[in-house]
Amino acid sequence: MSRTTSFLLSLTTAAVAATTGNAYYVATTGSDSNPGTLASPFRTVQKCGDVAQPGETCLIRAGTYSTLRPARSGTSGNPITFKNYPNESPVLNYSYTAGIGPNPEVFVIDLSYRSGIVIDGLTLTGGSQGIMMYSGSNDNQILNCEVKGAWGTGITIWGNSNRNLVKNCKIHDNVQQNWPRGAIYSRGGTWGAGIIAASGTNQNIFESNYVYWNHGEGMTFGIGGANNTAQYNVIADNWSVNLYADGVLGTTVFNGNLVYLTNEAKNWPTIDPQGRNKSTALGIGLAVEPDSSFVSALSGLQITNNIVVNANGGIYAWPEEAGHTFSGWLIANNTLINNGTGLIIHNSGAGVDSINVRKNIITANTYAQLNVSPAPTNAYFGDNIYNGVNTFYRAGFALNYAGWLSASGEANSYFTSPLLLNETAIPPRFWSDPSLPPPSTIVPLATLVSPYAPASGSLAVAMGALP
Repeated sequence: MSRTTSFLLSLTTAAVAATTGNAYYVATTGSDSNPGTLASPFRTVQKCGDVAQPGETCLIRAGTYSTLRPARSGTSGNPITFKNYPNESPVLNYSYTAGIGPNPEVFVIDLSYRSGIVIDGLTLTGGSQGIMMYSGSNDNQILNCEVKGAWGTGITIWGNSNRNLVKNCKIHDNVQQNWPRGAIYSRGGTWGAGIIAASGTNQNIFESNYVYWNHGEGMTFGIGGANNTAQYNVIADNWSVNLYADGVLGTTVFNGNLVYLTNEAKNWPTIDPQGRNKSTALGIGLAVEPDSSFVSALSGLQITNNIVVNANGGIYAWPEEAGHTFSGWLIANNTLINNGTGLIIHNSGAGVDSINVRKNIITANTYAQLNVSPAPTNAYFGDNIYNGVNTFYRAGFALNYAGWLSASGEANSYFTSPLLLNETAIPPRFWSDPSLPPPSTIVPLATLVSPYAPASGSLAVAMGALP
């Protein structure tokens, strides 16, 4: 099986094109009547956004600035870049009244109808949303940024916006409309996410981000999106589903992510009047939500090389309305450890077809290792390692491991300890609260996943990984 080694990969998914045009400067000591040189900088980022042409760069000095809506797009090979001045940490902010939200709706950075924009090394705070990419917002890159404190979603990619990259960002403490957690119901809204791509989006990549303590979903590919990828992210302690695929099509990839809940998040109080304790959120969630009017399938999922720790469910596909189908999934080389249930593929409204579950470690889960209902067609289960609670479900019937093997036809699998280096480890908390000790600093992904590597002598080492 592929384990820790898969998390050590360092991919350059998309290179930032070199800029060859002018460099402009922005500083809180400047004036928008200046020429935008280092000696005579602009005062606002928006002024630089009005002036900059394809291939040019806006270098932003330390300080706090307002919002940005670039006046134009970059071109192929010549993006317009908005970047922090070296070794300085500028902030773009739009403030709102706590509990009321921004009025009117304001995005801290609005890239709607804009393409070829690079946002690099900036901190964004507040706004109705942190970054909005809408309606043909293509080929943008959000790199090395921090996005926090939005009333709704931190970063939204929506409406046929394609080939955008969000990489090496920290996305946290967003969906403030649901703070305290559960307040959303009294405010009559719907919760957002840390980051989402949905509604006709295609080929977007979320890579190597830290997405945590958002008061809605964590990282979501939503209804009508296709061929999007989430890889090598750390996703933790979000209020609802941490990593979510809802009504996606094409080939949606979840690969090499670490998803977990700390005990502090699981025990966090909620005021949810519906009685749902979202503090014990799911790790990876899969569904077609009932309000979908144009998508009825969840197909083409590739869920590989992920580690899910201490969530309510490791990988959890839950029941939806009649006619919604699950099909064409590969679930392989994942480690699901210390969750409520390891893997659930449960669709009471329609069928489950062509599901391939191979070479996973499903261990130490407290309720059940596996729950597949109804019985899938054209499914393959094999080469997995299970351990812990000896409970399996198939088509609604509770079975022990021997009964599961007989009913499912699973082959070449084992019920034995996977001999992980530290099966009880829970990664650290990254969010702050005055009632708790200070949080951990950001820890590299390779360090976070190292306890879950199989020790020498583990069957996981002998069995190897899928090609």
